[in-house]
Amino acid sequence: MTAGNWAASLITYAIARDAACWQLARPEPHVCDLLAGLEACHADLHSNS
Repeated sequence: MTAGNWAASLITYAIARDAACWQLARPEPHVCDLLAGLEACHADLHSNS
């Protein structure tokens, strides 16, 4: 399914990105760094159990 020429996955990503940036009051690169750090912590927790 598309909206114009945009794929649904890109629209979903854009909405999630905009919401996260707004909620955290941070620019996209900072939000991506935060999420990458959280993902790494999650992986570490599961690899040590």
